Amino acid sequence: MGEETRWLEKVMLKIPGFKGYKQKELLREDDRLIRNYIHTKLKRAEEILRLKMEDALSGNFPLSIEKLDKIIKRINSIATKVRTAPAGYAGLFNRIKVKEEELNKIIEMDKNLIDKAEEIEKICGDAINTEDFGKKLEELLSSIESGINNRDNFWHTKAS
Repeated sequence: MGEETRWLEKVMLKIPGFKGYKQKELLREDDRLIRNYIHTKLKRAEEILRLKMEDALSGNFPLSIEKLDKIIKRINSIATKVRTAPAGYAGLFNRIKVKEEELNKIIEMDKNLIDKAEEIEKICGDAINTEDFGKKLEELLSSIESGINNRDNFWHTKAS
């Protein structure tokens, strides 16, 4: 099937207008892969913190059980937002068209979110018994949430 697909794609790339469509489709796929990666990192951070619940119950964790539960729920909410974020698709007959440069801007926004998601996972894994752990984690969560909101706002301004 691989050889057939490559041959078919080569033929289709010669059709006027298809090359631009294919490039947009590849950018959309990149966006989806990036968002899946960010989602995975956030879910891993959530999982790590869930494993620390016992430590929080016994007082061997820098956050109370209530605070830890609140952060876990926040991470879950953010991960869901990332997974369900608009993918930059507009049908052939839609009034609003998605341009390649808009898709590139979204991918850049997504790449910035990767760093934050990786840092959140790392800080949750390290979770040293220090007071600044909670503060640092809250700052990162606010930062990634802001980035996701900016991304969503970008799409909403394109749709209006």
